[in-house]
Amino acid sequence: MKKMPQVIKQSFLSGMVAFIRIVTSFATNKILAVILGPVSFAMVGQFQNLMMAAQAGGSLSIQNGWVSLTSQYAEDEDRRFSLWRSGLILSGISILFVSIFLLIASWTGAFHFLFPDVSERMLRIALLCAIPGVIGMVLFSIVQSIANGFSAFKLWAFLSISTYLTQALWVILFVLWNKDLILIVLATQSLVALFISLFIAYKKKIFSRLIKSTSFGYNVWKKYALMGIIPMILTPIVLTAIRSLIGTSIGWHEAGLWQGAFRISDFFNVAFSSVLGVILLPKLSKLKNEKSFFKTLWYALLGVLLVAFILIFSMFFLKEFVIQFILSEEFLPVAKQMHLQWIGDFFRCGSWCLGIGLIAKQSAKAFLFLEILSQSLFFILSFIGISSLGITAPFGAYAIENVLCFIFILLFTIRNHYTWKPL
Repeated sequence: MKKMPQVIKQSFLSGMVAFIRIVTSFATNKILAVILGPVSFAMVGQFQNLMMAAQAGGSLSIQNGWVSLTSQYAEDEDRRFSLWRSGLILSGISILFVSIFLLIASWTGAFHFLFPDVSERMLRIALLCAIPGVIGMVLFSIVQSIANGFSAFKLWAFLSISTYLTQALWVILFVLWNKDLILIVLATQSLVALFISLFIAYKKKIFSRLIKSTSFGYNVWKKYALMGIIPMILTPIVLTAIRSLIGTSIGWHEAGLWQGAFRISDFFNVAFSSVLGVILLPKLSKLKNEKSFFKTLWYALLGVLLVAFILIFSMFFLKEFVIQFILSEEFLPVAKQMHLQWIGDFFRCGSWCLGIGLIAKQSAKAFLFLEILSQSLFFILSFIGISSLGITAPFGAYAIENVLCFIFILLFTIRNHYTWKPL
């Protein structure tokens, strides 16, 4: 692989990591869907969204900042370490607040209304276990992002693959042993990632060199934090609210069916977001020439839409097989709505690509406006439609909000072509 061109090497490794991530996620969710059934699968979705929000709070969702700033200052060690130090301090403070919040939530039972099928004792233990789990996820994302920013492909691939494989084994083995422990297992699956990340950080002397750094640079993290934490907290809140709305209005069995359909979309979106985040973001962050920047962005968009269309077109004719293969026969009732879900996925992929451009340009206002608009449309349309359309409503809402937001972000990008400046 030494003689292989850098772009091909990076594409190969990112593709391999994305493939392993999808395969491990598929294996995990297949077993969960078969063993747990729709109702418990809905509870899994609720807890995963809660963990996602906790991770966003703990890391301030500045993973893209770690990638972009590491890439920009790869040759300026003093500036880079000052930024790393300030980012690590900010994340440490955030982890402390999130840990206190989870501890209080565990004592008070504040979240039990979101988990009607789970005992209070099990939920309390799961929330306590989520504290070290969040620390593991945050540290893993930092070390992974630093490796990505440096274009250290082998290190990034090793960290990612080892983490995805061990997390999948952790969940699968425990669930096969005792399915009642599922929430505790999900809360602690990142502990393996914690140990792997600590080992790599120790070997690379990341933390020891950070401690020696005396300068700080907090302001530069502000836009990355805003562009990360708002969508990473808003998204799980909206998904949890819609799932709860379906569960209380139609039934938790239907909420589990919708959760399964959305999990199929997760597999689809993970591949694109992973590859774009690894290949496109560092590349765009380094490009200072506006013409080169937009040329790269437009070619990436065309490639993403072409691949997405081929995959969705293929799945459309095999939707029942896809549902049974990824989930189980119990989830077949959502086959009628999957075309709406996949329309949303197609345009979401395009939005992902153009959104990377917004992040690279640090265009925080536009990014946040579109993200808040997207999630608000998703929830409002679902809320309005569930009473009359039933479970079809959130599928239709997902399609509409992604189509509209893709149009908005495309028009914004075209309008700012060659005149785009950070806001």
